[in-house]
Formats: sequence, structure tokens, C-alpha cells
Amino acid sequence: MKRFVYASTIFIVFAMAVFGAFGVAHGMNHSGICFIAMADGTPCPEADIAGFINRHFDILRIFSTAVFALSIVAAFFVVLAYVIGAPSPRRDVFLSRAPRSLFTVHYSLFIEALRWLARFEHSPSFTFARG
Repeated sequence: MKRFVYASTIFIVFAMAVFGAFGVAHGMNHSGICFIAMADGTPCPEADIAGFINRHFDILRIFSTAVFALSIVAAFFVVLAYVIGAPSPRRDVFLSRAPRSLFTVHYSLFIEALRWLARFEHSPSFTFARG
């Protein structure tokens, strides 16, 4: 489910950027069809190619900044909801253990058997000799 949410969020941000860029008319002979002309209420500069390019790149810069800022705000709220949300079951199990058991060293069965045999061999109380 998390992968679906991540993938759909990335896809939505990418789609907004792509369709926002394609929504801007890039031909020199457009009149009133461009988003920039509709937003400002002023026509695009038709005679000056540098002004035309500058105006269209400026709106792409503004649009990409808005999409980026929106994605940062969305990411902030997702992280905030994750942090404030219900605690994970694994975290509850981890915190319920005794502090001493967190630092115990777990040996393999081979090491445990060697230690038991060493205790059995060197301890006088564990000998089974009949005397």
C-alpha cells in the first residue's frame, strides 16, 4: 500500500509538471489561447522573440516552483501524520522489554554446548565419579 501511495504521489506531481508545460502554447502565432495570456490578461509579445521566450520560460519556472512547493508541503504532512500517528506494534514490543534483556548476547548452539561441556569438565560438583 505504501508503494502505491508513493508511486501515485510521484506520478501526480510529474503529470502536473508535464501537462502544465504542454498547456503553454509555444507557437509564435497564438492569440489568447496561452495560459500566460489568460492569467495576466496581456497578450504575449509577438514581435520580440527574446521577450516571448523569456515570458514562457518565466511561467514554467513559476509553475515548477509551485509544484515543488506543493510537493514539499504534502511530504511534510505525510511525515507529520506518520510521526504523530498510531505507534507501530514493533515499537511497543521493543519498549516493553526489560532494559537488561536488550543487551544480552545470544550465542549459537555450538558455543553454548562448548561452554556447558567446559563447565562439566572443570567443575568438581558435576563429576559423576563414584568414590
